[in-house]
Amino acid sequence: MNKSPAIQRNIELALADGNEVIETSTGWEGVDEVVHFRRPLSPRVRDLLLGDAALRYWSNNGSPHNQPSEGFTDDAVRMGLSFPMSP
Repeated sequence: MNKSPAIQRNIELALADGNEVIETSTGWEGVDEVVHFRRPLSPRVRDLLLGDAALRYWSNNGSPHNQPSEGFTDDAVRMGLSFPMSP
C-alpha cells in the first residue's frame, strides 16, 4: 500500500482492467513517485479516474525522446500515475 489511498485504488482499477505496471520512478520535479503503466487508459477507466476528486488530470504531447502520455496526480502526497497515449 502506498501513501495515497486514491493512487492505490486507481492502480487496482487499472490492473483489474487488464493494464500492468511497468515501473515506478522517483526523483521527478513536483512529484516524489510515479507509477507507469504499459497500455493506454481504456475509456471506462479514464472516466472513472476523471471522477476521482482526489486526483488532478494531466497530459503531454511527448518529445523526440518520450511518447505522449497522460495521467493523474495526487498533489496532496506528490504521487502520480502515467499512461501512454494511443497514437
